[in-house]
Amino acid sequence: MLANWRVGQTINALVSDRMPSGGLLLTVGRQSFVTTRDIPVQPGARIMLEVQQVEPKLVLRLVSAPVSGFSTINGNTVIGGGAAHANQLKGQGLTQLMAALKAVSSSRSVAVQLNLENYARLLASNFLNSGNITAETFRAAFMLSGIFTESLFSADRSTQAARSTKTILLAIRKSIASAMHGSGLTAEERAALSRLLGNIDALIGSMTNHQISSIPQDGTPPRWVSSLPLQWGEKLIEIEIEMQHRPSTENEESPGWQLSLRFELDALGAISIIIGMRGNRLTVDILSSEEGSTQYFVESMPALKNQLVMAGLEVNRITAETVSKSEQTNKRDAKSINVSA
Repeated sequence: MLANWRVGQTINALVSDRMPSGGLLLTVGRQSFVTTRDIPVQPGARIMLEVQQVEPKLVLRLVSAPVSGFSTINGNTVIGGGAAHANQLKGQGLTQLMAALKAVSSSRSVAVQLNLENYARLLASNFLNSGNITAETFRAAFMLSGIFTESLFSADRSTQAARSTKTILLAIRKSIASAMHGSGLTAEERAALSRLLGNIDALIGSMTNHQISSIPQDGTPPRWVSSLPLQWGEKLIEIEIEMQHRPSTENEESPGWQLSLRFELDALGAISIIIGMRGNRLTVDILSSEEGSTQYFVESMPALKNQLVMAGLEVNRITAETVSKSEQTNKRDAKSINVSA
């Protein structure tokens, strides 16, 4: 997208988050970048920026932005030093959280007081399991990942909303905050709970970022962004997921869907899977950072295609290629939902 930007062009950016450095994480379409200057606006707001320089470094001028207590800020504010590309949305940090829960649970009195073992079981019940991944378990994990929590409550689906990972985290947070305001904790226990609270806040913040990233933007198709935990043996792997809906076109009567999955495994390296579907027609493109993994996927393709055909799908394309982790994002963006090829 940046390659299409021109000096003098005005862009509408969504403020996705405020970074620890004070800069802002901005999103324009599918591109995210971090400003090097603080702007007093809240996440969820939109700001207008003018492109002043593209190469060798992106430099933008703030045209206008809504600010609490003011109508707008505008004028000649330049985002000094340009904007640095943000990393792609990473996993939510459930791995760190589960480790922190385990560490705090080593203090039996605290574990019992806060019911941490039960909370850990509730969180784990929303994980995918490598030995039992089906369409239904995947759908359930996606719905309970945290980005639909408020929607579930507003749709009067409170039972399902209560099982959401975000709801569970908020309950843990409330319990910890109450315990820390009381007495009877040792200095070590308070320090451990403080670290756990930090893990929870970071995780909830990540879910909020995913929710903001899932807000429809001008001229772009609807999309949903989240992170799904996968229990892989003794390890917890986080799968970054992005789902897009494409409306029907003049040449295509039925709407289309595109699903992107990104994860890393020690044995396979960095993997990206892009699935496009329109009607019952399907394309599958697999990108792997390791040549051995690519070969494994190539050898598995006939069996995969047979299974898809037996499920009533028309397979237009299945590919696998070796692409470095750093280049997989560009390759994913280049893949089209067009299933005619």
